[in-house]
Amino acid sequence: MRPAPVRVLATSPRGVVLDKPSGVRTERLLEAAAAQLRLDLRAVSRLDKGTSGCLAVAVGEAGFQELKAAFAGRAAYLCLVEGLQHQIRVHMKTLGHALVGDTRYCSTSRRVQRQLGWCGGRLFLHNCQTAIERDGVGRLAARSRLPPELQLALRTAGADAPLEEIYRSEIKP
Repeated sequence: MRPAPVRVLATSPRGVVLDKPSGVRTERLLEAAAAQLRLDLRAVSRLDKGTSGCLAVAVGEAGFQELKAAFAGRAAYLCLVEGLQHQIRVHMKTLGHALVGDTRYCSTSRRVQRQLGWCGGRLFLHNCQTAIERDGVGRLAARSRLPPELQLALRTAGADAPLEEIYRSEIKP
């Protein structure tokens, strides 16, 4: 069986932004994208398996060096909070507010199990946009729309109004 096509959100001479689905490892998506695009792609950042959204990758070694230096935190995440790897999840736990659906950094209480049900059984963490601008790299900016299961979770929580404002705003590096 052939893997599903990789969705490309943006390209520049030195990089590509891929739309990573939840449940797919960064390395697996990178392999599929390299085969589909026939490019030497290298991860500039990583998203946990349960996180969806924009994944910036470099084209070749020169692109990797330039994008790695330019990237440094140029992403915006949407997360639903109740009550370098896993940073957002660890910081939120430290503040006493675990992400909805996070079974790694919070207890798997009955409340958490109910939360998993209304966000499609996954972690509510989505990289909705990324932007990089640098001499030699150019501008590489993209947005990834919130997956349907997370849109439903926001509607269920009564918190979906700000989304359209996010998607209408300018992407700034």
